[in-house]
Amino acid sequence: ERVAHRLARFRDFRRDRDDLTHIPNRAGVLEALQRSAAWSERASEPLSVALVLAEGLTDAASRHGHEAGNACRRHLAAALERGLRRVDLVGTLGGDLFVAALVRCEAVEAERRMSQIRGVFENRVHADRRLRDVVLSIGVADTLTGTPGLMTRAQEALDQVRAEVRT
Repeated sequence: ERVAHRLARFRDFRRDRDDLTHIPNRAGVLEALQRSAAWSERASEPLSVALVLAEGLTDAASRHGHEAGNACRRHLAAALERGLRRVDLVGTLGGDLFVAALVRCEAVEAERRMSQIRGVFENRVHADRRLRDVVLSIGVADTLTGTPGLMTRAQEALDQVRAEVRT
């Protein structure tokens, strides 16, 4: 009975993980984000959410094959995990969109840390000629203005960053 219970827990763990990057997938990361946001509200501590979009990844994958895109996704997941603290959360929302939740961190500090991660990531992937056109766009929001609408504010920040790059 104990073994069956443990096996069920392991199946649950794998269900919430992305097979390619081994970080939480959409279901797993959104559930963890909800728990983190609730903790942030209860503890009156800031929580920042960063949406990270790998722009140019779809084009690189279509031009150079899925393995190039997969390599880029693995590099991005690794860069996010290495660049953040253990208490922070990293996950994929699907395709070329990733999310990071930075615990006890206001948006200004989160933007600084994500900028450092962007530099490390882009230096690494630009060494691969197939991925030279891949860049990161990052939108950050925090809970200082409230927990409701946190993901929407992060998406709006990401859209604003993307609009600024285009002009």
